[in-house]
Amino acid sequence: MLAVAVGGVWFYSVRKTNELFDMAVNAHINCAIDGNYPRQTQKTEMLEGLGVRFAPMLQPVLDSAGLNYAAVAAHRCDVAGRAWVHILLRKGSTLISVLLTMRGSEEGFPRAGRSLHQGSRDGYSVAAFESGAWLVSVISALPGRQNADLARNLVGRIP
Repeated sequence: MLAVAVGGVWFYSVRKTNELFDMAVNAHINCAIDGNYPRQTQKTEMLEGLGVRFAPMLQPVLDSAGLNYAAVAAHRCDVAGRAWVHILLRKGSTLISVLLTMRGSEEGFPRAGRSLHQGSRDGYSVAAFESGAWLVSVISALPGRQNADLARNLVGRIP
């Protein structure tokens, strides 16, 4: 009986994590890969793109990314009926999405004690975590370890 209960919890955990990954990858494809983002060249334009409420999200992402990444755009978007704060970076020719969305009351990564969740979807590396009221995802075509390193640098920095 215990094995059935543990198996059910494991199945739910995997399914929930997959759903959250899928949402973030869809947002990455819609904005970054399909080119549906503003062409911004100045940090002030990015701050304006985020708006007053979300502008404080930009600097922690830039600080975490460091000199190996260039800021490309920052905006708010809606993909599949869900609101996102989207900060787009570039490393070489690879676009990296840092996506934040408000966590719903029943949403979250179900594995307690584990701050960073990693996987891949449709050829993209995904690393995600919870930060207060936010679900934060980093999605790119970088190798999984590089993608996860950027996400790991963000843990604890998102207000």
